[in-house]
Formats: sequence, structure tokens, C-alpha cells
Amino acid sequence: MSDENKTPEEAVETATPDTTPTPAAETTDTAADTAAQATAEKQGGGRGRGGNNARSISNENPLSDKPLERKRRGGKWGKWGRGGKPQKEFQEILLEVRRVTRVTTGGRQLAFRAIIVIGNGKGKIGLWVAKGNDVQIAVRKATHEAYKNIVTAPITDELTVPYGMTHKYKSAIIKLMPATVGTGMKAGSSVRTVLELAGYNNILSKIIGTNNKLNNAIAAIQALAKYKVGKTPPKQKTKDIKDSKPSEDKAEKKNDKKTDKKEEATKEVAAA
Repeated sequence: MSDENKTPEEAVETATPDTTPTPAAETTDTAADTAAQATAEKQGGGRGRGGNNARSISNENPLSDKPLERKRRGGKWGKWGRGGKPQKEFQEILLEVRRVTRVTTGGRQLAFRAIIVIGNGKGKIGLWVAKGNDVQIAVRKATHEAYKNIVTAPITDELTVPYGMTHKYKSAIIKLMPATVGTGMKAGSSVRTVLELAGYNNILSKIIGTNNKLNNAIAAIQALAKYKVGKTPPKQKTKDIKDSKPSEDKAEKKNDKKTDKKEEATKEVAAA
């Protein structure tokens, strides 16, 4: 039947879209697919605990448009988490470990002696010696006490000492001298370790007397603590000379006395 011969009611029925529901077979197929996918996600596959379950789970939040953010190990606090290891301000160096003995009535007692040097590279340096039945115990005791005995050393803009210094501790004599930029560290033995931890880069030093690491390190730290920076040196007392005449008058009087004595001696000789 052509469009011209159709009634108005038939024309309206042909113009409206077909809104008939889908067959029941199609709906059952889609429901089965979703159920199978859900079971596959729960069971997972592959090796290990959970299989590929982490990969199969979607990263989208059904309640919001934003994707889910998975928490990494440690989060923003790094690898160790919130209670991680903080970075130490001071650097600790084991200068020497030695086995020592103590003779008692019961026999010889063995122990370990540890020398620890700490520094922050900004002018603070510390040293301590401790003994223990084990190396770890000795090191722990030495580091604990070294933090209680910290000395402040002056550092100039050129990363050197302000002026020359000579210090003696027992048989160790240490000389520290300033140097220009680019000279580097001219030091040896334990003195070099102390100066590096203190933060010096350009310095000249000399060790005289002994090669004992402990005495040299202690002498170097005492020399750094001996510097006086920012304090004006004591003023020297000078006598104010007003006029030069008094000194000249005294000299003339002395000469007159000498001449008088000579004249008296000549008169006595002539009278005799």
C-alpha cells in the first residue's frame, strides 16, 4: 500500500520506532558471560598466591569517575615506610679496633678497644674511645659517648683554618696551616680523617713525634678547639712619650757626673 492510500493512524504507527524487548536468549547469554568473567577474576591463574588476580582487577572505582590509586610500598615515606631509618647528620668512622688484655689475679681478661670519630662536615667533630667484650659493644659505647663530646671548629670561606696553629698532646705534635683554594688536603694518618669529617678541603698539616693514631687524632681535635675566632686580641700596653727632652736631660746629667769625677781624680793626683 502506498503512502498516499494510508490512513492517518497507519502513518503514525509506521513513523514510531520499534520498541519491542529483546529475546530472552540474548539476555541469558550476556548474564552467563558476566558470571564467567567474575569467577575467572576470583580464581585467577598462573603461579604464585592469587595468580594474575592483581592484573585482572580493574583500576576504576565504580562509585566515582576517578581511577583507584594503589598504595605502593612505603608510600611517600620511601622504602622503609613511616617508621623508616632517618638520615644521620653526623658521619661515623671507625678509626681503629684493637684487642687488649688486662692481667688480673684470675688470669688475662681479653677485651676490644674501639676508636670512633664523628663529624657533620660543617665544623663539628667528636672522638671517643671505649672498651667491651665484643667489637659491637665497644663501637656502640664509643659512638654514644662521642656525641656527648662534640667540639666546634672554625671554617673559613676557603674551607681552611683561619691561621696557623701548633699543638702538643703527650708525644704528638700537630701543625695546622691555612692553604688557598685548590691546594687540597695535605695530611696523613688519623689527622686526615679528623679534618675531612670536620669539613676542611684546603689545609696543610704536619705530624711530629709519633705515629700513634689515637694521640694524633686527639691532638688534632684539641688544636681545632683551641682556635679563637671573633675575639679581638688583648691590647698591648704602650708608654706614651710626651717629650724627648727628659731623656736628653738625664743623659746630660750622667755625662756631667762623669766629668766631675774625672776632674776630682786629677786634682787629687796633682795635690799628692
